Amino acid sequence: MTSLKNLLESVSQEEQLQGQLLLVGGEAADHIRFLNAFGIRDVSITPYGFHFAKHADVHLSVHSFAGDYATVYQPVLDKLLSGSLVVYILDALELLKEELTQESIFKRVSASLKPWINACSKASRCSIQVHNVSRVDYNVKSIAMIDYLQQLLRLIMMDQNGSVLFFQDTDTPEDIVQLLKGSAELRIKDYDNVFVPSGSDSYGKIKLLNEDFDCEGTLQNWKRIEVVTKEVPANATPTKTEDLRQKYQDFLRQIHLAV
Repeated sequence: MTSLKNLLESVSQEEQLQGQLLLVGGEAADHIRFLNAFGIRDVSITPYGFHFAKHADVHLSVHSFAGDYATVYQPVLDKLLSGSLVVYILDALELLKEELTQESIFKRVSASLKPWINACSKASRCSIQVHNVSRVDYNVKSIAMIDYLQQLLRLIMMDQNGSVLFFQDTDTPEDIVQLLKGSAELRIKDYDNVFVPSGSDSYGKIKLLNEDFDCEGTLQNWKRIEVVTKEVPANATPTKTEDLRQKYQDFLRQIHLAV
């Protein structure tokens, strides 16, 4: 006979959402800031690895891959993609640094983002998280480029059936939880407070920022561009970062072999 305690525990477990995040790209500091927002504090300056967090009624499993994409990651990524919300990390300060033009922004986004999107093409859910937006100098010269960046990322994610978040740190946990629950709502309050969930965008909405933005042409250029993944020569001496990536891959492989 099932005890009242066991019954209550089973109900409680059913109400708790189990979520898995695959956090990729961006700088290590951005990953740490993201993880800290969920109460994950035991993170060093190298956040590569597996992390677990409980936020409200959500249990989160987070796999972190900071930095550029490397083919050494692919076997592990393939095992994680089907059940994960892939979160692509971008740094607005890097994308909107000196010599601002639409062409320079497009090239920076392509170099940072496309290798990861190609590697995670089998993911069922994805989102772009843009860090440090509030630190960008929002003035007459930069306003058009900030708007262009938002339009470009929304266009890319609309094509991927993903979402876009230009966020303030305090928004991050709740927005991610809403994405995992499938109950997220469109929010465009300011240049650093933009949340466009999957399925809620359109060419018309994107062009509200600038009606001259060429959605069709820009998307075609994005699909045509080829970004070559940098490979490490077989006889090269491993750097600390490369050694860390290999150790992380070995660590995750052991986990999956044990399951």
